[in-house]
Amino acid sequence: MSRAAALLEPAAAPPVAASAPGVPSAAAPVVILTGPPGVGKTALAVRLAHLLRHAFPDGRLFLRLDGTRGPRRPAGAVLAELLRGLGAAASSLPEATVDRAAMLRLLLSGRKVLVVLDDARDEEQIRPLLSGVPGCAVLVTGRDRPAAPAGAHLVDVTPLDDEESRLLLRRTAGPRRLEAEPEATAWVVAGCAGLPLALRVAGAVLAGRPHWRVRCLADRLAGAHGTQEEPAPDAPAVHSAVAAAYRSLPAEAARAFRALGLLPSPRFPGWALAALLDADDPDGPHGGTPSAALDALLDAHLVQVEGADAQGRLRYRTHDLLHAYAAERALAEEPARWRREATARVLDGCLTRVRAAGDQLLRGEPGDLVRGGPGDLVGWLENEREGLVTLVEFAAATGHGPHVAALAAALEDVCHLRNWWDEWDRVARAALDRAEADGDQVAVAVAQGSLARAHAVRGRVDEAVTRWERALERLDALGEPHHAARLRTHRSFAVSDRGMAELAHDDALSAAEAMGRLGDAHGQVLALRSLGYALVCRGREAEAARALEPALETAERLGHPLLLADVLQLLAVTDIGLGRLGRAARQTHRALAGYRMVRHRPGEAYALVTLGRIHVRLGPDQAPRALGPLAEAASIFTELGERRGEALTSYWLGKVHAALGETARATSRIAEALTGFRVLRMPFWAETARRELSALARAATPPGRAPDGPSECPYAVR
Repeated sequence: MSRAAALLEPAAAPPVAASAPGVPSAAAPVVILTGPPGVGKTALAVRLAHLLRHAFPDGRLFLRLDGTRGPRRPAGAVLAELLRGLGAAASSLPEATVDRAAMLRLLLSGRKVLVVLDDARDEEQIRPLLSGVPGCAVLVTGRDRPAAPAGAHLVDVTPLDDEESRLLLRRTAGPRRLEAEPEATAWVVAGCAGLPLALRVAGAVLAGRPHWRVRCLADRLAGAHGTQEEPAPDAPAVHSAVAAAYRSLPAEAARAFRALGLLPSPRFPGWALAALLDADDPDGPHGGTPSAALDALLDAHLVQVEGADAQGRLRYRTHDLLHAYAAERALAEEPARWRREATARVLDGCLTRVRAAGDQLLRGEPGDLVRGGPGDLVGWLENEREGLVTLVEFAAATGHGPHVAALAAALEDVCHLRNWWDEWDRVARAALDRAEADGDQVAVAVAQGSLARAHAVRGRVDEAVTRWERALERLDALGEPHHAARLRTHRSFAVSDRGMAELAHDDALSAAEAMGRLGDAHGQVLALRSLGYALVCRGREAEAARALEPALETAERLGHPLLLADVLQLLAVTDIGLGRLGRAARQTHRALAGYRMVRHRPGEAYALVTLGRIHVRLGPDQAPRALGPLAEAASIFTELGERRGEALTSYWLGKVHAALGETARATSRIAEALTGFRVLRMPFWAETARRELSALARAATPPGRAPDGPSECPYAVR
């Protein structure tokens, strides 16, 4: 440990020039801990990070790469986790891996941060994660000795010697029994091969069975080597110790251990084990039927408490070798039907929780909710973010098509409302792959529509339109009016201000009629909102108001704060166009309160933009009051990486400066907005900004109030 610490500490020296990305240097060292499974590489890395906390005062980030189990985690996904750990909003992350790596270097610049990458597979996996920023360091663990990047330091983590092994075994099993049987103890020590994981498991077996002689365990370890169970080729000592511990478990605990092998990750919440065993949630109101089994696994050191989540519920983990052994035993000992039904119960439990969290997002939080408390389902979503996506991908890979489709549908709105762009893309692609494999044409079309919507919110509207077109052709041919109406609602809202207002109008009108026939009041409100937006973008505000009034009545009746806020926001925009500024202000304030209630930051920012617009329209005397809301909106958009909102806010800030006679500032802001509109392919707004710039250039003196562009539609693709 001292050598690894000494190699990492040069990062704490005064900054020098950065090395090339992916290339270690003395000022940005990379240390790679290698060794056999179960030797304690992860534990050593955690201890080193704690030991060096003063050398890296700006933070220590721990990422599990799970390089030796399951599919390789893409570098882009790992970089996203790193960036979020450094405080970057998920929606602000660029899509390209190379751009994310550049953003990582920017955020680390001038800071002293230690990044721990646990269980790396090879050099290819870790190279994009090496920032080369002076003052920072990277500590990697891996089983194999990778082809290390030039300049990286390899440190072998070796097994314990016999004396160290006996000391660890004594701490777990107690000294008297070991001293009474020195020969058998030597056999146990030799059988564990100096691996701390094997020694802890073996010691736990003895501690839990005070009537056993040490020779009983030694015989079982020897027997495990000779059984027909295939030992793990890279860790036979651990395999033998675990096999001995497993065969000593009570029947209920043994089944619980096997059940854990059905999960896609060695880390799990208590409710997942309860679902596997068809028992009560140990964190739920009825106590926990599986608690005895779980306690037995904890006592046997086959499971550990990893910590508590933000809601105070315990989370557990098992070593990846133990997880692999559990999966092996489940496959060998449990019927296929039981395995599939157990997995389905976990998926059902996850679906129930995601739907409840989504409902909390849409309806708002209870008045007595404590943020981070047991009822904070939105907080639960954030904690489980990566795990939810992993579970959907696992379900898709293992043939649970209906569950994948249901989870993807539930997560679509969550991803939309929480700006989970990467996660949305992964979930939708998993759903599409599963549906295509199953030949489920409806599910294929729905997944295509979800992918299209995910592309649209990232500004890739042309690609989205292509996907929507294919999906709608399929749904129409299959006679699926409900799914088709939902996709037309989304396409309409996405393309209204992208030069496709006529298509948007026809889509929304068709969707509203279909939702009315199908009796879907919520869907009809969304379709009418899309229709109103399409009409606003065609300069037909009076017609938009007539379409939105019944939508407002229904939204009020349904009692969905987010739905109501969306309708109020668009009605406010419509009323601005009709000159009804007092009414627009009242609606905007109601919308703003609704967005804040459900923690919908994009909606909050767009409502602030609308409030700023109202002040601009009230004339030069009121224009200064627009600066506050617009500045707050700009801050939120920057935090979220919402480029469309940033461009619209720049435009309206330009209008404020024009109204105040500040021509230079107005020109700068509107030129900035024009660039954004062109990059985002927003032809209506680009033309509006171009005319504003022309008017400012022609004016002999700064105008007292810059004219509004025709048929404005400053709303978000949300």
